[in-house]
Formats: sequence, structure tokens, C-alpha cells
Amino acid sequence: MATVRIVITTGNAAFADGNEASEVGRILEDLALDMRTTYEIPTQKLRDINGNTVGSIKRTGGMALPETRTQKICVQCKQKFTPSRMSEGRYCSETCYHAHHGVH
Repeated sequence: MATVRIVITTGNAAFADGNEASEVGRILEDLALDMRTTYEIPTQKLRDINGNTVGSIKRTGGMALPETRTQKICVQCKQKFTPSRMSEGRYCSETCYHAHHGVH
């Protein structure tokens, strides 16, 4: 099992004057968009609207998606497979692809 830890420190100007919730939300929205686009949970620094480092995200434990790609392991059922264009190189079959994306 994996753990994802997100830490955001809200002590600088970007979070002042009632902007704390808005700025935290913006940081998390940007992070979520990156993860949905790349299908990966990054280990990286988080930055406020002014470009200052205000936190971090780190994934520990479990098998990261880059490892599954390198080892040719299906991200849905965790079985080894030969990638094909149909499965986007991350799934062993259309069945696993559809199950992962909630398609019936």
C-alpha cells in the first residue's frame, strides 16, 4: 500500500488577507491536473502564486506508475504483459483499461 503526503505551509504573503483557502485550493487544483494528465504522483516541491516554495508532495510505498511501465505491469491488475497501442502501454487488455477508467 502506498502513502501520499502533501504538506503546505501557509505563512507567507500569498496566503494573507483571507486568501489561505483560495491559494491552497489553487495549489491542489494545479497538482490534481498534473496527476490526471501524467497518471503519476510526483515527488516535488509545491509553489505559491508568487513562485515561492511552500510545501511538497511525496509518494512512498507501493509500486509507482513509472515502475509499472518499466516492468510492463498492468496498472489495473498488476500482471506482466506486452504493451500494445490499444492498451496505451499501461494495461494488459481492453478489459483492464475499461475497468480502470470506469467504462462498462
